[in-house]
Amino acid sequence: MKKNRTALIVGGLVVVVIVAAALAVLLTGGDDESDASSGGSGQATLEEGDLEVYPVSVTGEWLAPLEDPANDAAVGASAPVVDGQDYWGGTTTVGGPSDNPTVVYFLAHWCPHCNTEVDEIVSLHEAGEIPGGADIVAVSTGVNSDGENYPPSQWLDFKDWPYPVLADSADSEAVQSYGGSGFPFSVILDSEGDVVARQSGSTSRDQIVAWIELAAATG
Repeated sequence: MKKNRTALIVGGLVVVVIVAAALAVLLTGGDDESDASSGGSGQATLEEGDLEVYPVSVTGEWLAPLEDPANDAAVGASAPVVDGQDYWGGTTTVGGPSDNPTVVYFLAHWCPHCNTEVDEIVSLHEAGEIPGGADIVAVSTGVNSDGENYPPSQWLDFKDWPYPVLADSADSEAVQSYGGSGFPFSVILDSEGDVVARQSGSTSRDQIVAWIELAAATG
């Protein structure tokens, strides 16, 4: 009887491991131009309330996932308003009416393309080459405690990121509500909070400038 009980316990543990592995596979993905929105170099995740992820409040209809930037059905739609926290005790809001158009960058600390994008944006900022007329905000999302450059708060400090940051939830509700499917993911909002354009994947220095100029041109 003791051997039978031991076998049942071992069998139960095996089932738990198999189920956990299956869930991890479902949460990973990606493409050639951007990094998967739920991946990184590991599968460990955090719970809300931990240092690097916080609850967010999403108001409004979620945008459909981006499929074709050249024919994006979300253009002209009101973007969700996301209220949350940054990593330093402040609050941040993404979406809704504002004084200027806004460029929202959804970034993951473990994403190589995001690291390149951040370096270019910071370099442009330091050189005084960021076009005026548009606000810039980052959403730190896809947090993975086993990923490169964890924790993201220290990553952004190390990179000298100069713009506001919103910390996404453990379930990455902010990026999902904006239809993001890979990183980096960027959205231009006009001053009314409506979607002007969305794009996914890394961009060059010149493309970053053109993207922000496009945002500023919306007035």
